[in-house]
Amino acid sequence: AVTGQEAARLLLRGAPRIAATLLDAALPPGPAEWLARLRDPAQGRPVLVLGEAPGVGPEQRCPKPLRLGDMLDRLRLLLARHEAAAGAVALGGHEFHPAQRRLRTATGAVIRLTEKEAAMLLHLHGAAGRSVPRAELLREVWGYAVGADTHTLETHIYRLRRKLERAGADGGLVRTGEGGYRLTLPGSG
Repeated sequence: AVTGQEAARLLLRGAPRIAATLLDAALPPGPAEWLARLRDPAQGRPVLVLGEAPGVGPEQRCPKPLRLGDMLDRLRLLLARHEAAAGAVALGGHEFHPAQRRLRTATGAVIRLTEKEAAMLLHLHGAAGRSVPRAELLREVWGYAVGADTHTLETHIYRLRRKLERAGADGGLVRTGEGGYRLTLPGSG
C-alpha cells in the first residue's frame, strides 16, 4: 500500500497474504498511532518500522538510510519469532508445529521435518488450498531467482511424502496440481 488509508483498508479487511507489515516512520500520522492499530491482537502480524521511532526496540526497527540486507535480516527475525509464538497449525487431522519443525499425525506419530520441509508446509498452508506455482515455492522457501533450473523442490516434496507414508499418514497431503503443489486436507478433495 502506498497511502496510510489504503494500508488501513487492507489490514482491517484482513488480507490473508499479509505476513508482516513494513511501516515507514514518516507515514502520517506517525508510528505511534499506526503501531497501536497494527499491534491489535486481531491483526496478529509482526511490524518492522523503517526509520526512527521513539519507544520501538532496535529489533523492531530498521534505521534509515535503509540497507536491503539489514532490513531483510530484521524482517526474517521478526517473522521467525512470530512463527515460534504462533504454536500449532492444524493440517486436517495432523498437528504441525512450524517452530519445532515437527508434524504430529492423526495417529500420534511424530515426524521430524527439515527446515525446508517445514517452510514448504507453512507456505502451502498459507495458500489456503490454492496450487502454489513451483517458481513461487523456490523463491519464497529457497530464495531462488525467477527461472532457476533445479530439482531441489521435487526432491524435498518426494522426501516429505515418504516421511508421511512411513509414519502411516497420507503421503497425498501434498499434491501436485496446476503447475505447482497444494495441501489437500481431509474433506477438501
